[in-house]
Amino acid sequence: MRKDTRIAVTLAVGFVGMSFGGCAAVIPTIPVPVPPPAGATQFDVQADTPAQKSGAINFADIGIDIGRGSFEVDLDAITITRSNTGGSKGTVAQQGTTTLVLSGAIGSGSQVDTVCADGDMYGPFMVTLDENDVPISVSPSTIDLTQNTIDNLNSGMVSVCLEVELPFDGSVQISTFTLNLGV
Repeated sequence: MRKDTRIAVTLAVGFVGMSFGGCAAVIPTIPVPVPPPAGATQFDVQADTPAQKSGAINFADIGIDIGRGSFEVDLDAITITRSNTGGSKGTVAQQGTTTLVLSGAIGSGSQVDTVCADGDMYGPFMVTLDENDVPISVSPSTIDLTQNTIDNLNSGMVSVCLEVELPFDGSVQISTFTLNLGV
């Protein structure tokens, strides 16, 4: 199943479920896991130097009119690997916690080459990593989508930029982020 079809199915099931199962006055958002654009999942990072990747995602098959939403970072979708800079002795174990800085930007489908600079910015999200570089918390937990982003999502094709920064050399893999979408 294509990722845009999975997004459409997730939204359709969620909106049907909420119309039969709850108070008509409170309409929740539906969390939709969104894979980053092709080629924008793996980042090789040099210490204290932001790394960016961008691409396009098709939302044309959603089949609903999105009215509101938020951008959320999925801690379980992030994997950090330190570079082995310790020669034959290996890496030195970190003491305490450190922080991954993650930001996103969303723009129109035509902004794929400029979305990192010109898209609607979401973040920075401060992702706390434990002593084993496993994400354990994020602040803020979500950021509301702008009306411009909602309009771009409703138009079908969007450009997405992800940016990461670590205080050490390594790699960051992001398998999904979440858009919490409502009507």
